[in-house]
Amino acid sequence: MSRRSPLILVLAPLVFACQDYRFEQKCPETIKEQQVTRAAAKPRPADILFVVDNSGSMADEQENLAANFQAFIDEIAVPDADYRIAVVSTDQLNAQELSGLRTQTFLTEPGTGVPAFVSQSDAGCVTTDIPQGCFRGPNADTRVIDATKLTAQEQISTFPQNVRVGSCGTGRETGLEAMVDALSKSRDGQCNENFLREDANLVIIFVSDEEDASDDTVAEYVQQLGSLKPLSQVRVAAIVGAVDGAPSNCSISVGAECGSLCRTGMPAASTRRSCNAANASAVCEAHEGCSGGECISQPENLWNVEPAACLWCSYFQAADCCSALAGSRYVQFAQAIESQIAMNDSTFGVSGCNPGPDTQGRTACLIDSICQASFAETLERIAKDLVITSSYSLDPPALNPDGIGIRLRGGRWGDGVELVAGEDFDVGLNEAGAATGVELKGDKVPAEDEEIDIFYVSEKIDSSDMPRGACGI
Repeated sequence: MSRRSPLILVLAPLVFACQDYRFEQKCPETIKEQQVTRAAAKPRPADILFVVDNSGSMADEQENLAANFQAFIDEIAVPDADYRIAVVSTDQLNAQELSGLRTQTFLTEPGTGVPAFVSQSDAGCVTTDIPQGCFRGPNADTRVIDATKLTAQEQISTFPQNVRVGSCGTGRETGLEAMVDALSKSRDGQCNENFLREDANLVIIFVSDEEDASDDTVAEYVQQLGSLKPLSQVRVAAIVGAVDGAPSNCSISVGAECGSLCRTGMPAASTRRSCNAANASAVCEAHEGCSGGECISQPENLWNVEPAACLWCSYFQAADCCSALAGSRYVQFAQAIESQIAMNDSTFGVSGCNPGPDTQGRTACLIDSICQASFAETLERIAKDLVITSSYSLDPPALNPDGIGIRLRGGRWGDGVELVAGEDFDVGLNEAGAATGVELKGDKVPAEDEEIDIFYVSEKIDSSDMPRGACGI
């Protein structure tokens, strides 16, 4: 691979003329000029792991990921990009990974007028030759998508095959456990061998419509991840049950009140006829099953689950039913990673993984809602903010972070284009509020035939420190 051209940081010269006053001559505040030269940096490599829920309700969300993956690739497939993408399911119960789709049966429940879940079939589920925690995909040689080996179009066509992990996995989703298991199996001789690279950032993307049910505490999973990868090189995104960056039940229906049906329409009571396994289909109603020797209504049974019946509203096919339960542990995990990173690197801001237009510093994590008709915008944000970035230090720091200007020249940019703060680059601040670095995002990372100029003020000199009558430094 050819070497990049040098990166030149140029401090914009500003000239202030002396001003004449009746009694004495004064000089305005003056800036100190400095020129710094750096070698142009390549984008840091990235190892990207999608942890995808494969329980019974996730088929639509997997299709959403597959359909909108191009928005992700369009951002990260920049010149000289070096990234790898793999998928693991949240199933840690079955010894072998399952593929295929569960089918569910719904019947209109008396009293609600809305179809309610009564049964499901695993007839479409198939056991694969992939052990749990190993990367998914129909072809062993493409279970890790390597940007240095596949074109962008080949990546776009391969990912849907890998991310369609099916809906036959256990209903006890353990995404945090699956993450650690998959990364542990990146060691020599394991099924995910060599996925983790020492010089690469690790980007973890959780996608689930239910709460994580892993055995250990969130803090313990942070510690376990840190034993596998320095947390300074970790970035986390979670597409889960969340609203405005906070864990919450959510509905994909725009403007609908999630769970209102569950609070207003009581399903019909169980008949509680005597039954056994042999005669249940003849004795019980279509929406009932035989439990404890009695015909029990599944909707009624779910209705009575505490702490709130509407948490199970997804068992009803109604427009305003909850399509996702709050992903509290995923949110807590992402925020814990952000806190650890920001504690040791002042160029990162702390936003609770919900950065807004006024957020200062680089981004270490993102939280977004799984209740979206399209994941395109979310995948684009993850790509821009967490995957392909290029950092440059400012030494000495810039005293006025808002005044930093960046221009790209040559190659794609011709005579030059000015970058927009927040959109094209982020600024990292120290405790004094001075900017210690900038990080370019997305396709604004310079290629080998391009150059970057950074303009900023490094020092101000007060006129009171100068001899009377003198102007300049």
